[in-house]
Amino acid sequence: LRALLSLKESRAFYYALISTVNRYAVSSVPTAGVTHNTLVYNPKFVASLHEAEFVFLLVHEVMHMSLLHHSRR
Repeated sequence: LRALLSLKESRAFYYALISTVNRYAVSSVPTAGVTHNTLVYNPKFVASLHEAEFVFLLVHEVMHMSLLHHSRR
Protein backbone atom coordinates (compact mmCIF):
# COMPACT_ATOMS: atom_id res chain seq x y z
CA LEU A 1 0.00 0.00 0.00
CA ARG A 2 2.80 2.40 0.84
CA ALA A 3 4.36 1.75 -2.57
CA LEU A 4 1.08 2.68 -4.28
CA LEU A 5 0.90 5.92 -2.32
CA SER A 6 4.51 6.66 -3.20
CA LEU A 7 3.74 5.97 -6.83
CA LYS A 8 0.71 8.26 -6.68
CA GLU A 9 2.79 11.10 -5.28
CA SER A 10 5.89 10.72 -7.41
CA ARG A 11 4.69 9.16 -10.68
CA ALA A 12 1.01 9.96 -11.06
CA PHE A 13 0.90 8.75 -14.67
CA TYR A 14 1.97 5.24 -13.69
CA TYR A 15 -0.31 5.30 -10.67
CA ALA A 16 -3.23 6.12 -12.96
CA LEU A 17 -2.37 3.10 -15.09
CA ILE A 18 -1.87 0.68 -12.22
CA SER A 19 -5.02 1.81 -10.45
CA THR A 20 -7.15 0.58 -13.35
CA VAL A 21 -6.01 -3.05 -13.22
CA ASN A 22 -6.98 -5.99 -11.03
CA ARG A 23 -4.26 -6.90 -8.53
CA TYR A 24 -3.99 -10.28 -6.82
CA ALA A 25 -1.52 -11.77 -4.37
CA VAL A 26 -0.79 -15.38 -5.35
CA SER A 27 1.86 -17.71 -4.01
CA SER A 28 2.03 -19.75 -7.22
CA VAL A 29 3.90 -16.97 -9.04
CA PRO A 30 7.59 -16.67 -8.10
CA THR A 31 7.76 -12.86 -8.46
CA ALA A 32 5.14 -10.95 -10.48
CA GLY A 33 3.42 -10.97 -13.84
CA VAL A 34 0.63 -9.44 -15.89
CA THR A 35 -2.07 -10.18 -18.41
CA HIS A 36 -3.99 -7.54 -20.33
CA ASN A 37 -5.84 -6.35 -17.20
CA THR A 38 -4.43 -8.21 -14.21
CA LEU A 39 -1.29 -7.92 -12.10
CA VAL A 40 -0.37 -10.91 -9.96
CA TYR A 41 2.43 -10.91 -7.43
CA ASN A 42 3.90 -13.20 -4.85
CA PRO A 43 3.34 -11.60 -1.42
CA LYS A 44 6.51 -13.14 0.05
CA PHE A 45 8.57 -11.79 -2.82
CA VAL A 46 7.00 -8.33 -2.52
CA ALA A 47 7.60 -8.34 1.25
CA SER A 48 11.31 -8.87 0.60
CA LEU A 49 11.55 -5.69 -1.49
CA HIS A 50 12.34 -2.18 -0.35
CA GLU A 51 9.63 0.36 -1.15
CA ALA A 52 11.59 1.82 -4.09
CA GLU A 53 12.08 -1.67 -5.53
CA PHE A 54 8.37 -2.39 -5.28
CA VAL A 55 7.54 0.92 -6.98
CA PHE A 56 9.92 -0.04 -9.79
CA LEU A 57 8.26 -3.46 -10.04
CA LEU A 58 4.83 -1.86 -10.36
CA VAL A 59 6.01 0.53 -13.07
CA HIS A 60 7.82 -2.30 -14.88
CA GLU A 61 4.75 -4.53 -14.89
CA VAL A 62 2.30 -1.80 -15.88
CA MET A 63 4.54 -0.91 -18.81
CA HIS A 64 4.32 -4.51 -20.03
CA MET A 65 0.55 -4.00 -20.07
CA SER A 66 0.72 -0.57 -21.69
CA LEU A 67 3.00 -1.78 -24.45
CA LEU A 68 0.75 -4.79 -25.06
CA HIS A 69 3.53 -7.31 -24.45
CA HIS A 70 0.92 -9.88 -23.40
CA SER A 71 -0.45 -9.88 -26.96
CA ARG A 72 2.90 -10.83 -28.51
CA ARG A 73 2.82 -14.46 -27.41
